[in-house]
Amino acid sequence: MLKQKVIIRIGFVVAALSTIFLFFIFYLVDPNKIMPFHLLLVFGLIYIIVFSWLTLIWLLLRNITRFLISRNQRRNSGVGYKSLIYIALVSFVPIYIVAIQSIRKVAFYEIILVVILVSLAVFYIKKR
Repeated sequence: MLKQKVIIRIGFVVAALSTIFLFFIFYLVDPNKIMPFHLLLVFGLIYIIVFSWLTLIWLLLRNITRFLISRNQRRNSGVGYKSLIYIALVSFVPIYIVAIQSIRKVAFYEIILVVILVSLAVFYIKKR
């Protein structure tokens, strides 16, 4: 249980610091003078924020379900390796959408394409 508390605290701190740093970049960097490093940094911070929040939501839902399940049916606690891979994969979805939006306007079929690609990757990880 100590592991989960440490993960939750680290997740909150990382998400908060990444959000603050992202706001500073949005405030201080002129969009007309943006460098490739800034763009990479923005995408990386968005990924870190989404990954941290999805991990925290996963732990919260897992703790709620563990609380509702009887003691003899409980499994080990913590975030598993495969669940972290799934969270990392789903965390890339906002970056895909922002990257598509930077090229052109996001239409319905682009969102469907991203959902299909993520579904194929989840299927591949599941079968692995």
